[in-house]
Amino acid sequence: MPTIDGFMATAIVRWVEERAHDSRYSPQGGHIPIVALTAYALTEHRDKCLQAGMDDYLTKPIGRNALLKVVTHVALGRKLIADRERTPRDDGRLRAQLLSEYRE
Repeated sequence: MPTIDGFMATAIVRWVEERAHDSRYSPQGGHIPIVALTAYALTEHRDKCLQAGMDDYLTKPIGRNALLKVVTHVALGRKLIADRERTPRDDGRLRAQLLSEYRE
């Protein structure tokens, strides 16, 4: 990613989830699955991703079976955001507010 890495993106998503009860941040609430996709295959890197709040981890090149297994793993038992009723919101204003508060 051009300005933030996967660890920072994960931190931001999890920060928003913690405030999901506040509709200013996340009108839908819920857990957003995050899967690391990386060329780093060491166990230490996998552990770092999971400790950062990611749900699972895949190394490149990604095989079809591995992808299906991980998608199934993160989807089971969870109602994904895409399945929830959407609430209209002003994404531009929300994005600006999140960035402002995150920088503080």
